[in-house]
Formats: sequence, structure tokens, C-alpha cells
Amino acid sequence: MRTVGIVLAGGQSHRFGEPKALQHWKGKSFLTYSIDALQPSVDEIVVISHLKELVHLPGVVVREDLEEYSGMGPLAGILTGMEASAGDWYIVLPCDVPLVTNEIIMKIVGRVEENVDAVVPIVAGRIQPLFACYHKSVKEKLGLLLQEGKRSMKELLSLCTVAYVREERLGIDTQAFVNVNTKEDYMNLP
Repeated sequence: MRTVGIVLAGGQSHRFGEPKALQHWKGKSFLTYSIDALQPSVDEIVVISHLKELVHLPGVVVREDLEEYSGMGPLAGILTGMEASAGDWYIVLPCDVPLVTNEIIMKIVGRVEENVDAVVPIVAGRIQPLFACYHKSVKEKLGLLLQEGKRSMKELLSLCTVAYVREERLGIDTQAFVNVNTKEDYMNLP
């Protein structure tokens, strides 16, 4: 089974005010935390970003969204990652979760099973589709949605057989799922 990590680092960061992927915390960029958490569990990592500063990022493939879907959000980013590197399963992470660890990723990957298209955690009652695993079969569904101009992760999940896993079943610290969307969120990191 070939597993590819996809890190979504292409957002506009409007609420944060500057690119979150480049933001440093405890000596490392946010993006580096996501890459480091994925590294032990994947065969390759693809970072989806328009940031010129990331073009020569060592040890990973950096891609901008596929031209025809440029700026169409996470669905475009995930499809771009799938097009950039062939895999059986894709672990998707955002770049703004600096508390993520490989242990948490492995617990989610451990829920992969036959006959599911995705493994998606539910944390504090919220579905986490950007911190999840997707089977290669999802690629076709992504393409169809984007061709129809649809951008919703919920629409994608409605087309998939999803194994939803609640945080208590994973036995994880929910802090790892904290997204840093604002400077206030950043200041409140532990």
C-alpha cells in the first residue's frame, strides 16, 4: 500500500493576516510541523501552495493547484496532490495545526479498512475532513465536483463511504486538531 501525505498550504490566510504556512512557533514553521508529523507514515509528501518561498522545500514535492481548478479551495488542493503523486491512500493535513503528531496520524490511518473511501475524525462534535485519509477512488469524485463548480467538503463526503471516528474511539488529545486561524489563536497555543 503506497501512502502519500498531502499538506494544504494554499489558503489566503485572510483572518491571520500573513501566510500561516510560514508562521513560526517554537522554532519551526507551521508547515514543518505538518511535514514532520507525516514523514514517518508516508512514502511521499506533496505540499499544495502558491507561496514562492516553498518552491525549493527539501524532501517534499511542492505544487500549485491544477490550473483549471486554481483557487477552488481544499477540493482542488486534494485533487492536485493526488494528481502529483500516485498512491493507494492519501493522508490530508492542513498547514495550520502545529500540535499534530505522527501518533495521531497513525491512529487515524489505523482505522483504514476495505470498502471505505475515507476515514474522517470527529472532534468536539465537528467533522474534520481536512485532517483525514482518502482512498485513491476519491480522485474521480473530486474531479466531478470541481468540474461542476462545487467546492464543498461536505458534498465530497456525501459521495463517499466514510468511516467517521470519534475522538474518544481514537484515544487522542483533541489539542492536535487546533487550527490556528487568527493571531489570537496563535497567542493561545500552549
